Amino acid sequence: MPKTKGFFSLGISFKDFLIAFVLLFNSFIWFFINLLILSTGLKNTNVNNLLAWTIYLVAIVGSSLLGSASFLRRNRVALIYVWLALGVITSLFLSAITMNINPDWLLIIIFFSGVAFGLGMPSALAFFAEYTVFENRGLVGGMIFFFTNLSVAVASLFLGTNLVIDSCIASIWRILGFVAFFLIKPPTKVEDSRRGPSFGSVLSRRAFLLFLVPWFIFCLIDRFYYQIFLARLPEVDTLSLSVEPIVGTIFALVGGFFADWVGRKKVIVFGFIALGLAYAVLGVAPEAAFSWYFYIAIDGIAWGIFFVLFVLVVWGDLSSVGGYEKYYAVGSIPFFIAYLMQYFVQPYISSIQIGTFEVSFSFASLFLFIAVLPLIYAPETLPEKKIQERQIRRYAEEAKKLAQKEDGDEVV
Repeated sequence: MPKTKGFFSLGISFKDFLIAFVLLFNSFIWFFINLLILSTGLKNTNVNNLLAWTIYLVAIVGSSLLGSASFLRRNRVALIYVWLALGVITSLFLSAITMNINPDWLLIIIFFSGVAFGLGMPSALAFFAEYTVFENRGLVGGMIFFFTNLSVAVASLFLGTNLVIDSCIASIWRILGFVAFFLIKPPTKVEDSRRGPSFGSVLSRRAFLLFLVPWFIFCLIDRFYYQIFLARLPEVDTLSLSVEPIVGTIFALVGGFFADWVGRKKVIVFGFIALGLAYAVLGVAPEAAFSWYFYIAIDGIAWGIFFVLFVLVVWGDLSSVGGYEKYYAVGSIPFFIAYLMQYFVQPYISSIQIGTFEVSFSFASLFLFIAVLPLIYAPETLPEKKIQERQIRRYAEEAKKLAQKEDGDEVV
């Protein structure tokens, strides 16, 4: 499927790029709008927030695992249409969060909203993996996140004031995704109809676990400390919300580019070491403004790198046609577990003494450095041949320029 030449030398045709871009760009922004509606709306309802978030996130994970099943993978395009249509419907029903309806009905709506995101996401990510090539997958993924984050930043300026209108916008946005996907006319069958790997074989694969464990550690630490900043240091959280997305947006593109040049593992290790240093600086000088600025910048860099590599790139590198869906479905679980765990620890954050959580920065740094250990033994998912080819190509270009310069000097 992937081409060696194509759209701006990315090894992907423009149509293939559009298929992957439309599905992921539309879905990530739609997910953001849904989170905004739930985060704002649940505060004003008599529904147990912890229960609501548990149902929503468990529905995402469960439906994602179901959507990666082999019998659904063989009808991927049909599944995508059903998935997009379900998103249109659930977005409209989600406006009920502003109404005084029966809590049980609201929880049912929230459950199907989670299903409407998780069910087709592995297939959408599989399109991305199939239509990109190893040597440019990081850059293409970085481009998708770059434009997604920019759009989310713009959308956040206009959303959040009226949840009914936000629900209508989410529904219209999903309709646009449905229409765009229909107009592109993707292939109706998967090239390889063989049965994909089992979940057991995915989880028992050493290379997969060596990347999954660090990703899980990062997600847990990031969500835990986000709750601390939100509850105990609101001024830092405000600064973080305004600065980190900008830094993350830039480094999603930069990180994707370097992941294609020097390899995925080196870029991921850099992100963990940098973030570990940032927490170490906080532990040493928690009162210094520089420590917080340094941390916010590094955290933004890490999120930009990790989102591209752990959400889009690494699982696609490790899997193959017929197995993409399961790798992506399982690889996304740490993010949603960590997102859920923050609501379990939220009630206890206010009881933590200031000095205690300042000391905990050093423990966060330690755990992040521990997270690097599995990566030392993890294989490089970008084939070594691709890295060497690029190095040889770069040396050849430099030699050509040097030869041309010498020829010019001789003529003079």
